[in-house]
Amino acid sequence: MFLRKPLRNLGFHIEGPGISNKPALKIPERKTEIQMPDAHHNERCAECKEIILKLLERAYGKVERNHKFKVGALPEDFKHTPYYEKLREIYETLQNHRGFKEFVRSSTLPNCDFFIPEPGFIVEFDESQHFTFPRKITLSHYPDNIILGFDRKRWMALCEEINTRDTDPPFRDEQRAWYDTVRDF
Repeated sequence: MFLRKPLRNLGFHIEGPGISNKPALKIPERKTEIQMPDAHHNERCAECKEIILKLLERAYGKVERNHKFKVGALPEDFKHTPYYEKLREIYETLQNHRGFKEFVRSSTLPNCDFFIPEPGFIVEFDESQHFTFPRKITLSHYPDNIILGFDRKRWMALCEEINTRDTDPPFRDEQRAWYDTVRDF
């Protein structure tokens, strides 16, 4: 919530449930400004991600980039959690979408963009390649009571609107949608 104004100043569009006009946390005045480099920015801009990292560090202190969670990547890895049945349903739906049964190629979840240990959340960049029909499929199967850091219905609409396809490997869209789902849960 506290990043809304700085992110808007950088040209990001911020929306979602729970967004109010009041900052969730007061950040002391900065002694130095974060300088934006004079460059063309796009959705994969490394410099923009560096700015986000600095903002997160300023607000929370420790931020881990490319953090690796020791979390399994298959539904069976969640068998003893309340999420197992829903994750299994989503996984099987993805398998049946285009017939790719073996799209998980890692025994653990791939690294996340940023992990903020205290209070404990991750920040992922959803560039256009994340807005696919398989991602819409997964989002449509989420339980209504799941708490997300984004507006699920808006993400589903963006999946329809952007509808990116990545065919290298052929099952990449299902794979990415599944890994995003595990991170969301």
